[in-house]
Amino acid sequence: MDQAAGAVVDEIALFIVRDRQINSASLPGIVIALFDWLLNLDLELRFVWKQRWNMMKVLYLVNRYIPFFNLPILLYCGQLRPGRSASRPNTGSWDLQSVVHYGLSAVRYSCVYLRNRNNEVISAIGVWVLWGKGTRLGYFLFGAFSILWTAVFILEGFFLVNASHSQSPAPALLGCLLLNKGPYLVICFGLFMLLEVVLLMLVLRKAFVSYIKSETSPYKKVLYRDCAIYYLGMFSLALLNVIIMAGFPVSYDPILLLIVESVHSVMSCRIILQLREEDQRNLLGLDTSSRLSTWQVRDEMADEYPDLDW
Repeated sequence: MDQAAGAVVDEIALFIVRDRQINSASLPGIVIALFDWLLNLDLELRFVWKQRWNMMKVLYLVNRYIPFFNLPILLYCGQLRPGRSASRPNTGSWDLQSVVHYGLSAVRYSCVYLRNRNNEVISAIGVWVLWGKGTRLGYFLFGAFSILWTAVFILEGFFLVNASHSQSPAPALLGCLLLNKGPYLVICFGLFMLLEVVLLMLVLRKAFVSYIKSETSPYKKVLYRDCAIYYLGMFSLALLNVIIMAGFPVSYDPILLLIVESVHSVMSCRIILQLREEDQRNLLGLDTSSRLSTWQVRDEMADEYPDLDW
């Protein structure tokens, strides 16, 4: 084997290793989401399924159940390399396996994209509810999201136009290789990170104001603490993703995509469940200043499911 052929083999081996690392890192993200679903199934049945249908319920269920579609797709795509059975040499034609594989890959990343957008909406709604569903805050969050998504769509368009790819050196093992992406995706995730900072500041300000006015019951203290932890966690994940995309080789860009998206989804869903639990306590007239355990509270709610207005 001459030196040039050896370099090609080394390059192929490197990209195969990175491809397997990305697939291996994606699976835990879905497992986390499924495990959290099992842990909170009782809360979901009570505060989501037994409530009337509205936009919040639709957003929650889409967010929660996308992993059930993504898991079999991920397992299938993890067994077949992205370029395997792609196009027949010198014909440009596609076989059935190629069509199925690329179609499922498109569905997989579309689900991730949809879930990411849902996560941001649910997070903002959680802050809005925590602040008492005020009109001015609602307009502010709506305006912020409109500006953010407009900027993100424009940046993603620039990314698609300017990204360059090279032909795979081994189509049976790898798909085409991303060579240059520009700064657009990093800026997109940076904007989402900025949004998480705004939401976290709103949560902390609400907790501080309630504490100063002595309006915070032991239960609400736990609620504010958990919400602050969730939003801080979402900001930290967004920051980690930006660091990886800015400082690591371009082929590693998606390595944390599914884990970040899944953990973000878990935190968003938990925020909604906890806020709905608090609303139902208030509607049932339960003593929010008591230190009842979560299970004692759920026992008191066992036979009553008043409709929530969000």
